[in-house]
Amino acid sequence: MTVVRTVFTAPEPDRGGGREADPVTTEIVRQGLNAAADHMKRSLIRTAFSPIIYEALDFAVAFYDEDMCMLAQAPTLPAFMGTLGFCVRAAVDGVGGPDALAPGDVILYNDPYGTGSHPQDAAMVVPVFHAEELVGYAAIKAHWLDIGGKDPYCTDTLDVYQEGTIFPGVKLYDAGRLVTDVYRMILANSRMADMVIGDINAMVAGTRAGAEALAAIVARHGVETFRRCVARMYDHGEALVRAWFSALPDGVYTAASVIDSDGVSGRPIPFGVAVRVAGSRVEVDLTDCPDQVPGPINCPLPSTVAAARLAIAFLAGAGSSPTRGTSARSNCSPARARCSTPPGPRPASCTASRPTTRSS
Repeated sequence: MTVVRTVFTAPEPDRGGGREADPVTTEIVRQGLNAAADHMKRSLIRTAFSPIIYEALDFAVAFYDEDMCMLAQAPTLPAFMGTLGFCVRAAVDGVGGPDALAPGDVILYNDPYGTGSHPQDAAMVVPVFHAEELVGYAAIKAHWLDIGGKDPYCTDTLDVYQEGTIFPGVKLYDAGRLVTDVYRMILANSRMADMVIGDINAMVAGTRAGAEALAAIVARHGVETFRRCVARMYDHGEALVRAWFSALPDGVYTAASVIDSDGVSGRPIPFGVAVRVAGSRVEVDLTDCPDQVPGPINCPLPSTVAAARLAIAFLAGAGSSPTRGTSARSNCSPARARCSTPPGPRPASCTASRPTTRSS
């Protein structure tokens, strides 16, 4: 059984000092973070080479604190925004953890089981330091036109290796110095190297612009004040969602849908979801999803959790900018070998099938 549990019970003790934060300063920090995220987004749009980024907005940008909790994001592709936290954690782990980071590092990561989608959706992560202390991360996840898959855009793959070259967390820049071997590897594994490298350079420029903006916000307010304000932001987001849950009638809400095909078998793929609400407890139960399928519609764990969190944020977030608080204490208890939590090396979701939905 795959169950995504989002539990909003009584408020936790004020561990982050949020209650001590000045509300006006907190709002200045919040809006500063949102503006910095938008700056990162605009930097990417204005420098990207491919229209899938600068027109289709097939990307996401966000900031995370030193514990990899989301600080702010700019509105782009919702599904990507929900997976970026997984990308940051996996990318940092891939290079040896936070202790292996240095100012000027840029990490590249596109393993489908850490990003939640096919290898063409790659993440770039830049650690942010203030006075030699790690204070957060700037991250972008964007679609590359080609990364050496069996086709430029695959919809009938049978494993992730057919989908493209995988970079499981490598430094593209090490302390500000370009790692030319990684750069050359990317060039050698793309049919559209000029476009892809142009987009990669745009992602590097965007994350660096974001990192500079985040560092400036921390420097303006000081680390301790910044962290207290962030704690208050998280508390506010959680309070909004908890209030919405408390007014929601208890019960089981279900929906069912059918995907036309997995791109390989030609057979329709039915699936269902049940949402159980009991007081402040909400469970998204994906037991009725099918077992993993041969084609590329499998949804790795990051995307499965992100989809549940996004639905909750859209419903219960009261229109506020999402932060760690809007998905506080969310967790997932997945079953293996399901379409919603496939083990490697099954291909990851990249299809554009259109489901027909009924709900009750």
